[in-house]
Amino acid sequence: MVIVVAILGVLSAIAIPNFINYSLRAKTAEAFLLIGSIVTSEETFAAEFENYVAVTPHPMTVPGSRKVVWTNRPCSTDCTRRTPASCTEYTCIGFEPPARVYFQYATTRVMASTGVPPEYSVGAAADLNEDGVNGTFAYRSKNYGGMYGVIHDGISHCPADIIAQTITRCNPRSY
Repeated sequence: MVIVVAILGVLSAIAIPNFINYSLRAKTAEAFLLIGSIVTSEETFAAEFENYVAVTPHPMTVPGSRKVVWTNRPCSTDCTRRTPASCTEYTCIGFEPPARVYFQYATTRVMASTGVPPEYSVGAAADLNEDGVNGTFAYRSKNYGGMYGVIHDGISHCPADIIAQTITRCNPRSY
């Protein structure tokens, strides 16, 4: 009986941490999926408005290990092709996650002007294991033509030299 208990203890000591790590990595799939959806919505919006939207972090706080409700904020009625600076919510680009979320999302932009193409970045942050260190992801456009995105999203911990047009895990030791 003692041998069986010892074997179960060893197996548990190996299996439980592996299960926790697998669970954390599975939750990060949300960030890849929703950043990809935001990028698609931004590009669709830019095809019509010739600019991108900038959205303050949403939800308002970085979630922990539990999903939080995503509350849509309405798009301003001033959001038009002539006034793209008024387009400051995800509803302006038609984005809404399908359910509660594990991550906080934010988008920044550089407005198009004479000789300056529009640029944007999208970031995601969460503290899934509630250790006080956010796991973050980022995407940056490359309309300036370089290999690297030039603007920061404001919530991820990515360095300035991440490759543009890819979703990057900014602090891989988190999850």
